[in-house]
Amino acid sequence: MPLNLNPNEIETKEISNLIPAGKYTALVHSIRDEDRVSGENAKTPGAKYEQLSIRFELTGGDYSGRQLFHNCIYDHEASPVAAQIGQEFLKRLYVAGKCEGQLTVESLEAAAPVLLSVGVQKSEQYGDKNVVKFVAPAKDAPDVATARPSSQPEW
Repeated sequence: MPLNLNPNEIETKEISNLIPAGKYTALVHSIRDEDRVSGENAKTPGAKYEQLSIRFELTGGDYSGRQLFHNCIYDHEASPVAAQIGQEFLKRLYVAGKCEGQLTVESLEAAAPVLLSVGVQKSEQYGDKNVVKFVAPAKDAPDVATARPSSQPEW
């Protein structure tokens, strides 16, 4: 039977997808490497850049299982500063996650649990959202093999 509902007959509850600002232990769930082009409202419209879209999964406390996303520019044809900031974040994630070898998507996806500093970015235009502000080693984090589920669904 095709979808045919009267939206006026459906009650909804206001819920917030935000988690409070604070520090949370998380795993890198998955990463997408993306080639992008700046939009028309950007400082440099049409500029090409590359970023990693990182999906973290919180692993403990009241928000265990919740997911946070962080886009990290690592190459930008018009903004070397943006690329530098992104590369510094990726190195902190690499070190905090006890990664080995070259800094690659694969090495980051195999990272040990990390500690994320999470904030709330206020926006009347788009709605408030969580932002990953910093990453550090997680104290007393289990080994990668015991912390990471054997199979993780993709995006």
